[in-house]
Amino acid sequence: MVKSNLHSTDKHIKERKVVFLILASKNPINVIDEAYQRKTWAKSSSPGIECIWLNGSENLKSPLFIRAEQRLIVPIEDSQENILQKTILGIEWLLQNRKFDILIRTNVSSYFAIDRLKFSRPLILNEPIAAGYLDVARIGNVVNTNQLFISGSGIFMNNVAAQLLCKIKASNFIGIPDDVAISMYLLQFRIPIFSISRGNIHSTGLFKAIPYQRLKSSIHANVTQERMELVHNFFCARSFKESVKSLAYIYLFEIQYLFRSPERREELSKNFLASLKNVARNLRYRWKHYAYKN
Repeated sequence: MVKSNLHSTDKHIKERKVVFLILASKNPINVIDEAYQRKTWAKSSSPGIECIWLNGSENLKSPLFIRAEQRLIVPIEDSQENILQKTILGIEWLLQNRKFDILIRTNVSSYFAIDRLKFSRPLILNEPIAAGYLDVARIGNVVNTNQLFISGSGIFMNNVAAQLLCKIKASNFIGIPDDVAISMYLLQFRIPIFSISRGNIHSTGLFKAIPYQRLKSSIHANVTQERMELVHNFFCARSFKESVKSLAYIYLFEIQYLFRSPERREELSKNFLASLKNVARNLRYRWKHYAYKN
């Protein structure tokens, strides 16, 4: 059940407890990305906001929380195939050890301008609600226009939805990406899923001042870290002059990256065409499912 964008806000939402559960690993690039997160947006001290980095270890028998690092290590091998089960174990621990209204499962290559995030009223209801940037599922080069899913760069859910998600059996979704599996599971119960706008400078080549950004580069991993600092400087600008200057640095970096990387130019041209196709597919999907409305 897909709904329109989250937009209506509640003046009391800032008092709600929000937890960011951030997928982390010992992969050298991910470790550096995490370090840049910690010194940019995740360093911001906003009331009611907590960031917890989620790792896995097959050497543990029970979850281990390292308070000094805000790190939760769950008893499972840290691998791509285990991300879904790792997420479930992390959420189970949160439900037992934290009181939260909204949970955002994300990763180390995502950026959130915390002070500018606005959560809508539906996310704080006592009914399961999920949200995120909606993408089109694909298997290889085959696109399934009937299956939208919440991108794993930011899966938003309220406490009730988190409780429901813990009942998912990862063994039923072997070979399916974790974000697609989570979306499929929630849709089985006809849980409303709202779409949220997201910036994705790598796919579009354009920066939009949206408080939720995907910064990952599939070609040059260190680009994520550069973008993290540049985007953070933009959102932290204290004047119009500073914001324009920061924006200029972002585009200067992207232009330099474009010219020094032939792979980037080829990928950007493909992504631009793919983005146009995805927009068309998403519009067709929403039209097809227009019956699901308030």
